[in-house]
Amino acid sequence: MHLPPHIKDSLIFETLKMEKDSFIEPNLKEFILDILFSAKFDGEDGYLFLLLEHQSKPDYYMVFRLFRYMLNIVEHHMKALKNKKFPFIYPLVFYNGI
Repeated sequence: MHLPPHIKDSLIFETLKMEKDSFIEPNLKEFILDILFSAKFDGEDGYLFLLLEHQSKPDYYMVFRLFRYMLNIVEHHMKALKNKKFPFIYPLVFYNGI
């Protein structure tokens, strides 16, 4: 798996599992696929968030969309797991444009 060394070194690969939840708005699901993996990072809960999107031009507002998705993940984490500690989230965006 190609990740920055400090992320890869802290990831406990045996704990990596794909989650069934999606954080993309329903009207965008035709164009975007998101995959959320949960894992332990140095013993703490965390997530790898993969965002696959088919678009041919740069999206200069992608950072805001990622922030919104990450907030949704944190909210889900805190509600579902009754955990008050913010999880580590590492977002990855794959872009196929120029």
